Amino acid sequence: MTLPGTAGPVEAKVKGGAFRAHPVLVVGDGEHTTGPPTPRLLQALGVLPVLSLLVFHGLLGFALAFGGVAITMTVIRSARSDRATMAVIDTVLVVALLSATS
Repeated sequence: MTLPGTAGPVEAKVKGGAFRAHPVLVVGDGEHTTGPPTPRLLQALGVLPVLSLLVFHGLLGFALAFGGVAITMTVIRSARSDRATMAVIDTVLVVALLSATS
């Protein structure tokens, strides 16, 4: 993408993905985060739904894994304390697993 700079337009790239809570903007050789750093525990909890692929195969496993990651990353980006974020993520995981086994 092209961004306005002080000396003219600057080319930049956005590094993101499903497993990043906040994307990174790359301008030249420098990387600039678009949000606060995410604690390692929250990062691990955020991608934990991928483990549902070990238990549930096919479309159900795929939906639980990547839908769960999308939900947990949205929760991580929200303005909550780390403890509240962990509680919401744990609740989402438990509800998703219980509904899938029913």
